[in-house]
Amino acid sequence: MRRKNLMRLTAAMGMMMACSQVMQAAAPVWGNETVEETTAGSHDDLIEIPTLEDEEYPVDQGKQNYVDTIVQADNRIGSMLMEKLTAENENVFISSYSIAAALTLLSHCSESGGQIEQLKEFLGLNNMSESEILAAQEELAALLGTNKENQEDEEDENEASSDSSEEVVSVESDDYSIPKSILETANAMYVDEKMKMSSSFDDLADILSNTYQASLKRCDLSSEETMNEINDWVNEKTHGLIPSILDEPMDPSIRMTLLNAVYFKAAWVNAFEKELTDKQIFHGKEGDTSVDMMHQQDHFEYAENDEYQMIRLPYHGGCEMTVYLPKDSVTADKWSEKDYLYQLGLEADKQEWDSREVSLSMPKFEMEYGKELKNILKELGLEAIFDGCIYDRLTDEEMAVGSIYHKTAIKNDENGTEAAAVTMILMEAMALLPEDDIVEMNMDHPFYFTISNTQTGLKLFEGCVYNLK
Repeated sequence: MRRKNLMRLTAAMGMMMACSQVMQAAAPVWGNETVEETTAGSHDDLIEIPTLEDEEYPVDQGKQNYVDTIVQADNRIGSMLMEKLTAENENVFISSYSIAAALTLLSHCSESGGQIEQLKEFLGLNNMSESEILAAQEELAALLGTNKENQEDEEDENEASSDSSEEVVSVESDDYSIPKSILETANAMYVDEKMKMSSSFDDLADILSNTYQASLKRCDLSSEETMNEINDWVNEKTHGLIPSILDEPMDPSIRMTLLNAVYFKAAWVNAFEKELTDKQIFHGKEGDTSVDMMHQQDHFEYAENDEYQMIRLPYHGGCEMTVYLPKDSVTADKWSEKDYLYQLGLEADKQEWDSREVSLSMPKFEMEYGKELKNILKELGLEAIFDGCIYDRLTDEEMAVGSIYHKTAIKNDENGTEAAAVTMILMEAMALLPEDDIVEMNMDHPFYFTISNTQTGLKLFEGCVYNLK
């Protein structure tokens, strides 16, 4: 049985989930630009997952392990978002890790009030003091390897370690050379120069800069210069995978914006040989398409039941992709049933995982996604932050969250996986088989996958692939 430290961080740098078709992004962040995904088709089913009101799967607040509580809450937020987003019949790829990180920054902007208490409950932080929240966030960053200060202090010690979060040994290929594992997160706050700052702002600035390493700047948020600066920040922090988040200057009513970016790039422990990649048919929900199919035969952690083949594909650096491939008795339509994917993840952890020799065929794919999350989060019960509120550590003005934008991208090929996410909050003023057999696993039809940290159980990204181009 696979070890489960804290919780499994399953294929979802936060939660990036793929479920089909091109999306039109909401103004003002992307305006009329269409966010295109390059390999997946459409999905017209609803995946329903427990909401905040459900008592059957409560976040365990009784444990003293606050990191575990945060991980459970982050993963659950991703499940709830997937329920809503897949109802729109489009491909979905999200990072609930990034979304929760941005909302956590917002939670520190007020010391009290019903709006913030509701937000803290949503994030699983309501039974923690602020010092406990900060300590848990620092511990989580250290476990994930995103604490840059610690990485620099231990750089010499970690250089030769195969378990370090950013390994210096590179994987050479015909196309590029990549470190075996990179996981980075970055935060920023931009405050409009017209806003009168609270006397407690210095306390907020200390928290954001010391615990979350956030960069802070005061400027004219509605200027084109600020738009370009924020886009440059996004492009830099995602290593060019997400070139921009704004396509026009922000509205003059915007008083503050919070940003989180996550970047992940890791090489497979068992890389695919490019010479073996060939053209094969992917039987998507919208029809058959010819795709680049990668092949390899090696030993992997593998499990199966009457409905699914499941495989864990390890990356260098402590993360893994988990793939759920339905058998003939199951169609992708099942994923639209209430709680189905949520329960699928729970059941997977209960399976007996064995090291098996697997003949694996896996498609190469790329995907981009963008979404405004305000209305969906309100449907999930997070309403108070969108109403007028005094964020007393920030300003004496009454403000509300006007928009929350989320943008993601993923590339999956023979060398490994590269993925990124950006979340932007805009604040506005109120106005089992025999061991000897070789297992065949051909991913030539829709599949569900996650990318997670194996030590904490935090889902960084997750997705559903229904169609490929």
